[in-house]
Amino acid sequence: MKKRTKEILDEALALPEPERSELVELIAVSLEEGIYWRELHSDWISELDRRQREMEASAAAVPSRKDSGDTAQKKAGREHFRFHREAEGERRQALTRYQEIDTKVEQRFEEALDHGLQLIAERPQAWPAVDAHRRRYRIPRFPYWVVYTAADERMIHILAVAHMAGRPGDGALSFSDRTETRQA
Repeated sequence: MKKRTKEILDEALALPEPERSELVELIAVSLEEGIYWRELHSDWISELDRRQREMEASAAAVPSRKDSGDTAQKKAGREHFRFHREAEGERRQALTRYQEIDTKVEQRFEEALDHGLQLIAERPQAWPAVDAHRRRYRIPRFPYWVVYTAADERMIHILAVAHMAGRPGDGALSFSDRTETRQA
């Protein structure tokens, strides 16, 4: 390890845990390649186009959730997150799947999602681009992306809560579902 790298590492390790965690997340995101989304999920692009058009027409939006998502908005100074109705359904399906495994896992997923919403609200341009209009945030420790667009300075549209192994309409896949899908 080079001397400067060691110095940076020492400084980073001296940070409080929440700042270290955020730093790790930002570095990990910086290492991702933009093409990764398209290669694995090219069929999502037309789906995201459709959802974005619907959100812009306000036909498919659901109001911000009345739980910790609102807390994230207040901390970040954003007035609104709006979930596409299908993104809200995907979020609920993921919570149901994790609840079936263990309520603690469900709680960790929801906390990680809400933390991600807070980070998105604070720095909407910090996360990798899906294309010219949309970005994605990977939920740490869970195989999910939050795909969003910053509609303006005060509004973030959540277009999808997408399972990394899924396709549009799959919802939250279980491990057995993914195995069956790959075999088909």
